[in-house]
Amino acid sequence: MIAVIESPGNSSTNYMTWLESGGLIPVRIPYDLPKEELLLCLQQVNGVVWTGGAIEKAKYDKERPIYLDTLYTTFEAAKKYNKSVPYPIFGICQGLEMLYLFRDGKPDTIDLPKRVASKNTPITFKGKSDLRDWFSMLSEMTRTPCSEQHHTYGVDIKPMKEIRILSTQDDYVNILKYKDYPFYGVMFHVERPFDDFSADVSLQFALFLKSLL
Repeated sequence: MIAVIESPGNSSTNYMTWLESGGLIPVRIPYDLPKEELLLCLQQVNGVVWTGGAIEKAKYDKERPIYLDTLYTTFEAAKKYNKSVPYPIFGICQGLEMLYLFRDGKPDTIDLPKRVASKNTPITFKGKSDLRDWFSMLSEMTRTPCSEQHHTYGVDIKPMKEIRILSTQDDYVNILKYKDYPFYGVMFHVERPFDDFSADVSLQFALFLKSLL
């Protein structure tokens, strides 16, 4: 089983469907679940998905600190569990941003540069990686739009001690991975394929995640 941490104001339905397409069993976890209950839930799953959303908006000022606490508790628990068993985190859009922000501890605010995008793009990998090697359709992925970019903020392309950049898009990070943990982030909405080829790519991401468990 894999947990899906819901983001305030954002439905998790598409994420659940995406995970199920890869043969995973997703379990919803509310963002405001008390810490003790959250830790019990995390012990009963094999990994976590952090969804997209818009937690930076003013209308979520009340929910934001609760949400950040929940994700950071998940982040620290996953690092602990990975000492004995594989326990991935897969962050999508806002989830990638949170993985980036948490590299230096839990932030009090969401401080990211504007990277507005609303378009479908190809995916190009940088160098060798387990994720890149997973795909048999790499050539077509670099030529054909297969990922939906829909976001307001992004992560600058710059060296990071804890994180490896696996893919870039324009002037922001498109895919990242923690060097010491199976924590991956994608900036695009892998859970929302828009044609047959993007559906094939989406499925392969779900199967890759399943292989990490």
